[in-house]
Amino acid sequence: MTPAAALPSQLNTTAILLVLALGTFILGLSEFSMMPMLPLISETFSSTPSQSGYAISAYAIGVVVGAPILMLTTANMKKRHALAIFLTLMFISNGLSAMATSLEQLIVFRFLSGLPHGAYFGAAILLAADIAPQNKRASYMSKVFMGLTIATIVGVPIVTLVGQNLSWRYCLAGASALALIALVCVYVVIPKIENNQPSNLINEFSVLKNKLVWSILGIVIIGFGGVFCIYTYIADTILVVTETPAYTISIAMVMFGIGCTLGNYVLGKAADRAALKTTGIALCVRLYFRLLTSVPAIIFGYCME
Repeated sequence: MTPAAALPSQLNTTAILLVLALGTFILGLSEFSMMPMLPLISETFSSTPSQSGYAISAYAIGVVVGAPILMLTTANMKKRHALAIFLTLMFISNGLSAMATSLEQLIVFRFLSGLPHGAYFGAAILLAADIAPQNKRASYMSKVFMGLTIATIVGVPIVTLVGQNLSWRYCLAGASALALIALVCVYVVIPKIENNQPSNLINEFSVLKNKLVWSILGIVIIGFGGVFCIYTYIADTILVVTETPAYTISIAMVMFGIGCTLGNYVLGKAADRAALKTTGIALCVRLYFRLLTSVPAIIFGYCME
């Protein structure tokens, strides 16, 4: 990594973090906004919720495919140029998604939208770690993630209301426009930091020899898999199961986003002091609340049959 002391003296870390967080905000908007709008997409293309759900699956597959490929192909680039490439892909793919004329087209364009997701996060977090003081790397990285969590508080509820009253297409068009703005900001704010640690394919894959990496991957896969299962069909659950008004979807999104943002901020600070201990406590607390909510839901579902 490039030590902070080696960076230009005029480097404005606050501005850089804001630009990086704008990118994660766009990713959060593009990714999470589709989930509460599944009923609207089903209505547009006369499809079932499960069929429309393929658009979300396509995005997830795009993330899985794009993250390693784009990270490897841009590993030796200046991070400024790599970020610009990822934002350009976000601008184009979200714009195409907004103009999709069939569910099949939307699925393809959502796959393309997912390609830069993981790569952007990786490049942005590495840049945040580069400009951070040695004892504040975790909190700097959490500030980049703050864009994603703020998207769940503000962005997703707003675009959900826009989609319900106008069209879901405006939401994706808005994400595309924001990506273009972020692209300009990258060239204005992010300095030309040289990559002093060239990488190659063998070095990148050698990290998989570390058992801790596999443990972290398992935690992320299982944890986020559960979150997305709930989040994907939350709109249909609210409308069909609870039979509450459509505006309550936005309220549910806001509550989810507040929890994400508070957790991201508090745990980011705590991780600067004790990363492993913080992770362990967070996982235990998460498991407790999962059991607290899932058991009553299972019992309720069984009684309703």
